[in-house]
Amino acid sequence: ILNRMASTMEQRMDSIDWGPLEAFGLTRYEGVILASLIESEVRVAAERPIVSSVLYNRLTDGQRLEIDATVLYGLGTRDPALFNNESDSPYNTYLYAGLPPGPIANPGIAAIEAAINPADTEFIYFVAAPSCDGAHLFAETLEGHNANVAEFRASECAE
Repeated sequence: ILNRMASTMEQRMDSIDWGPLEAFGLTRYEGVILASLIESEVRVAAERPIVSSVLYNRLTDGQRLEIDATVLYGLGTRDPALFNNESDSPYNTYLYAGLPPGPIANPGIAAIEAAINPADTEFIYFVAAPSCDGAHLFAETLEGHNANVAEFRASECAE
């Protein structure tokens, strides 16, 4: 079974045009890491390329990614109540710039495609939307992001 799974993944990976990713200066492995972040963060399919653009924009600007899912992965949990952005882990993208050292999830083809083909946006931030449906709010500025965070925290989703 494991051989079949590995073979299927290898075939899928070989069918992908990695050119745009490599033009950005990332390796295929780094693309899989990026896709794993997208896989872990996104619940609404249409948002995958948008979140991908946020990650690219942050990497391009030299900003830390600050992805909650990487911190939780480094802590060995998925429980948001245990989130600690001061934990010393190479997966803590609040402390360490760039991509984490490895994937944090098994990305699907849709997440890999989004990692290779991000949307063209100026977004630098995203946070869960107050709709409680897994959607996100996006912002180009810290002020806009802080307003989005306040909106989320005031919602029933934050409870």
